[in-house]
Amino acid sequence: MRVKWYHFILLAGTADAALFANFQTSRGTVVIDLQYTKAPQTVANFITLAQGTRSWVDPVSGAVKTTPFYNGTVIHRTENTSTFKIAQGGTRTGNGTEGPGYSFRDEFHATLTHVPYVFSMANSGPNTNGSQFFFTGNVSISSLNNVHTVFGLVSDPASRAVIDAMLSAGAGATTVTGITFSRTDAPALAFNEFSQSLPVASSLAGRLDVIRNLAANFLLDSPFPGGSTLQVYRSTNLQTWTKTAEAYLGPLVLGESTITVDDASLPKAFYNLPLVNYPDALGPESTANRTLVVGLDGTQTFTFQFNASGTGGAAVYSANPTVITPITGVIYQPAAHRATWTISTAAYVPLRFKGALNSSNATQILGTNTSESWNGFWSSLSNGSLSLTK
Repeated sequence: MRVKWYHFILLAGTADAALFANFQTSRGTVVIDLQYTKAPQTVANFITLAQGTRSWVDPVSGAVKTTPFYNGTVIHRTENTSTFKIAQGGTRTGNGTEGPGYSFRDEFHATLTHVPYVFSMANSGPNTNGSQFFFTGNVSISSLNNVHTVFGLVSDPASRAVIDAMLSAGAGATTVTGITFSRTDAPALAFNEFSQSLPVASSLAGRLDVIRNLAANFLLDSPFPGGSTLQVYRSTNLQTWTKTAEAYLGPLVLGESTITVDDASLPKAFYNLPLVNYPDALGPESTANRTLVVGLDGTQTFTFQFNASGTGGAAVYSANPTVITPITGVIYQPAAHRATWTISTAAYVPLRFKGALNSSNATQILGTNTSESWNGFWSSLSNGSLSLTK
C-alpha cells in the first residue's frame, strides 16, 4: 500500500509537468519533477548527460566521451545551516571545479525560485551552466534567485527525506548510482532533448605535422566551424594530461584548417583536441570597431567605442556626456554566451564588466552585466544592461 500511496501523491501534486528523473543515490532515490517547459535547455542537458547520449569532455584527459556522466559521482559539497541548505554534485573529479567541457545559458523563470526542495544548476557566473547541480533543503534561499537556474521540483516526503539525509551526511558521503527517466503524458513524450541547441563536443579529425623545436601543427580534414571552442590537452606518457590552451572562434568567423597546438620542443608528446560547437553562439571573437554600452544600476551608462584593433578607442560616461575619454587598454575574454571586458581609461579607474550574452537583433547583441572597479583589488560596482553592436 505504501508504493501506491507514494505514486498517487507524486502525480496529484505535479499534474502539469510529467517528466520525472529518478535520481538514485547510496542514500535512496530522489524523484525530481523536471520543468522541461520552463527550462528546456537545462532539462535536456541533464537528461542527455545522465543517459550518455550527449558527448562531453573528460576534464582529466580531454578525451571526448559518451558514457553516462553522473554515475559514480559524489555529492561533493553540502551546506547545512539554519538558513542555507544545499547538497551539490555533478563533478567527475569531485573537486567542484569542472564540468562537461562546455557551458550553456541561464534559464530563469518567474515561477521557479529557490523555495524548499528544488533542483537547480550550480555555476561560476552568468551563463556558465555545465553539469553541476544542487538540491535545496527545507529552507528558501532567495539570494540564489535569478542567479541559478531552477529546473526541477521535489514534492514527495520520501524524496525530501533523502535530501535531508544527504545534508546530514556531509560532503563526499553520498554517491550517485544511476539516473532514470519516465514520461507520463503526451507533451512530456514529445519533448525532444536533442533539439534544444545545446553545445556539441567532438574530437577533431585530421593529422599532426611536427616541425621539431618549432611547431606541432594539426591539419584538419575540414575547417572547424565558427561559434566553437578548441581545447588542447597534452601528455608525455598517456597517463598524466595537462590542458595547455583554449581558443574561441566567434560565430561569424570562418573556421581554421591548420592549428598550431604546441612548439614541438618536447622529445615526445601526445594530444587530445576536443572541439565544442555552440549552435546558438553570440559572442564575437573580437570587439574591434564595435560599440559596447553597459548600464550601471539602471540610471547611468558607460559607452565604449573600440578602435580597429580592439585595444583602444574612446569612452563616454553618461554623468559627463560631453567628456570623451581615451581608452588606454582593453583585455577581452570571449565565449559563446558570455564575455569579460577589462578596460582602462585616462580618466577613470580600471573597470571590469562581466557580461551575459542572452539574445540579439539585427544590429546588436543584448544581455546583462555585473561591473567591478579596481582600487588595489576588484570591488563590486553595480549590475545593469549590456549591448554590443554586431
